Amino acid sequence: KEYLKALEFEERYRDYQGIAVTKAQIGLIEKELFNFPEAVEAFTIALELFKRLQSPNAAPLEAAIKAAADMVDLATFKECQKQAKGYVEQLTTTE
Repeated sequence: KEYLKALEFEERYRDYQGIAVTKAQIGLIEKELFNFPEAVEAFTIALELFKRLQSPNAAPLEAAIKAAADMVDLATFKECQKQAKGYVEQLTTTE
C-alpha cells in the first residue's frame, strides 16, 4: 500500500528514477505473491525507465523479467510487455 502512495507521488512529479525503483519493488512483491503477470508488467516498466535513464539497474531487471516470464504463457507475457511499454510512453510524453 505504501508503495502505491509513493508511486502516485512520483508519477505526479515525473520522478522517473523513483517510479522505476518503486515499480521494481512492486514487481518483487508481486512475484513473491505468485502474481506473475503483474510482476512482469512492473519489472518491464522499471526496466524501460532504467534504460532511458542509462542506469546500471537495468541489467538485474532483465533477469527478474525472465524469471517471472517463465511462469506465464507467451500471450500473457506479450500483453504485459505491451501494457508496460504503453504506460512508459504515456508517462514520458504527457506534459
